[in-house]
Amino acid sequence: MNFAYSARVRLGILLIVFFSLLSSYQLLVKWVRFDPRFIGSDEVTLNEKRFDKVKESLPSHGVVGYWPNGAPATIEQLMFGDPGDLQQWFLTQYALAPIIVSPTLGQNLIISNYRPLAGYYSSPGGLPTTEESAGRKVIDFGNGVQLIMRELK
Repeated sequence: MNFAYSARVRLGILLIVFFSLLSSYQLLVKWVRFDPRFIGSDEVTLNEKRFDKVKESLPSHGVVGYWPNGAPATIEQLMFGDPGDLQQWFLTQYALAPIIVSPTLGQNLIISNYRPLAGYYSSPGGLPTTEESAGRKVIDFGNGVQLIMRELK
């Protein structure tokens, strides 16, 4: 095929216009199906709300440890064998940014995050604080979020 230059340009322009309209049509169809009631009730937003109160208690920057549900208290480096634990760690890091959430327990402040069950998101009813041995203090923010404060040796 030996197209003239102007025919190739016209064909190129027609293809660009066609695919642009096709893309716009697909966006329009998705927009028509969009449900605005979903805004604010997605998993990331609900998870972020769980950390609002604990974020107020943390410094504006720094590093905190992370302790997911079911992890033994004696480990030093977390191994995320369960994809759900890894997902919760990423969501915790996102919710607490710019604070760095380290997957280790070697920090003065540790975020304890118990994976919420369906319907577990609710507003906490107070902040029960427990003093434990060895200078460890635990503040329960509800919704599976606790802040463990301890003095390192």
